[in-house]
Formats: sequence, C-alpha cells, structure tokens
Amino acid sequence: ALQQLRSESGVWNGWFGALIPLLVKQCSYTVAKLVTYDVLSTFLASLWGLPGLAKVLAAFSAATMATLASQPADTVFTCIS
Repeated sequence: ALQQLRSESGVWNGWFGALIPLLVKQCSYTVAKLVTYDVLSTFLASLWGLPGLAKVLAAFSAATMATLASQPADTVFTCIS
C-alpha cells in the first residue's frame, strides 16, 4: 500500500499533502477553545461568584467557538485528503 501511494501521489503529496490544512485546523481549534474558555470562565466567575457554573458554561461556549473556528479549515482538509 505504501509503495502504491508513493508511486501514484509521490512522497510529499501522498504522505504530507494535507499537513498544512491539518495544522491550520488544529491551531485555530486549539486557540479558539483555550482563549474562549479562559476568558469566559474568568469573566463569569467574577460576575456571578459561582466558579463551578462558570466553568461549565465556559466549556460549552468554548466547544462551540472551537467548532466554528475550525470548520473552514476542516472543509479544506476533507477536500484535499
């Protein structure tokens, strides 16, 4: 299978062709998730004084933002690979 992949697509395109879209997707996902969670959990905990509830709501919001941030790169990654 590796021999066929190398002969049809080459080393770079076959093995590493989707590396750049994958890195863009992962970086945007991680940044959106971590920044959203940190900012919202701190803000909501100071606003309401309930750190447990603030963490849960921040986690749901961070997951939503991460999904939205990584979706365009995910589409490109799916089309390339």
